[in-house]
Amino acid sequence: MQLSYERATAEDLNEVCAVARSATAALRASGVEQWNERYPTREDFQSDIARNQLYVGRAGGRIAVHYALDQSCDEDYQNGYWQTEGPFAVLHRLCVHPDFQHQGVGKQTLRHIEETLRPTPIRAIRLDVFSGNFAAVRLYWRAGFTQVGEVDWQMGRFYLMEKAL
Repeated sequence: MQLSYERATAEDLNEVCAVARSATAALRASGVEQWNERYPTREDFQSDIARNQLYVGRAGGRIAVHYALDQSCDEDYQNGYWQTEGPFAVLHRLCVHPDFQHQGVGKQTLRHIEETLRPTPIRAIRLDVFSGNFAAVRLYWRAGFTQVGEVDWQMGRFYLMEKAL
């Protein structure tokens, strides 16, 4: 599947929110209680767009995937045994619309992110993933991310992961 990636704009906000709602419903239907009405919110996505940190991947004119990428992380990231020195990017809220799941969209998007960051000073990608979201954990492991710690937040245990570029 061919995806075209670009920064999200204010005009994308409603569709981004709809993708997140659909993905949340699919997660819940499979028993993963990761996202809910409190997170992520429309305001989270609005803030990402305002800071030029939200990206969308389109297929056939539809948003198939979106994610935020910046250099900010929760203070609990200090619990990680990070392996890479130097500047890093943090991946937040990678979300594939259920209509596009199981088609390699997540894998392709991670490759796109890596290719985009390689020519920059960024030396690693860091993220946290809900331990109960087995599909996401498997996606990151298969993409070469290493678990470097754990944090317990309101929704449960999250793995801190990193991939050197």
